[in-house]
Amino acid sequence: MTRRSQGFTVIELLIASAILMVVLGGLGGIYVSSMRAYEVNRQVTTSSGQLRAAIEALTYDVSLAGYCVDPSACSLGGTPLEVDTLDAGGLREVLSITSRYEETRYTGGSATLAVTFSVVDGKLVRSSGGGQVTLADGIQRLLLLGYRSRDDETASRQFIRPPGSLLSGIDVRVEYLQGGQVLTEDITIPLRNSL
Repeated sequence: MTRRSQGFTVIELLIASAILMVVLGGLGGIYVSSMRAYEVNRQVTTSSGQLRAAIEALTYDVSLAGYCVDPSACSLGGTPLEVDTLDAGGLREVLSITSRYEETRYTGGSATLAVTFSVVDGKLVRSSGGGQVTLADGIQRLLLLGYRSRDDETASRQFIRPPGSLLSGIDVRVEYLQGGQVLTEDITIPLRNSL
């Protein structure tokens, strides 16, 4: 029997190096796929947050349509709630939603606001007083699903707008792009004021 000298042979080092390369390659693959998953998750979270904020802004402004501190002395300068639509293959695509109301919280008095929401180049845009703010990207379109009436005990949707004082809300569908897919969210916007 011969006594083996201490140390590694070249073959053992090559085998160990090959095993190490396979392990490092696997870890690199896991790292890359984790980074991709993180980026997709970050994008989804960002767009979901934008969508939530946009829906809240839309709901807030539309729900105030017709609000006046003193209704007998208030002039809104137009219809409190206007929904401009276009027939799109059996669906009613919203071109714009305009809500007019009196703002008293941020003006130091009262000021009449006309706030318009529309989809422009894949973005939900809020326009007021000549200024325009993008609320969310990736919005495909808004659809009007129907109107709500104060006279309707079942609170079902109507496709014919009830007269001003009976209008109690609108139902809108938001179509948006997320993760390469078009998703939808239906929202009911109740009106706080009689129009």
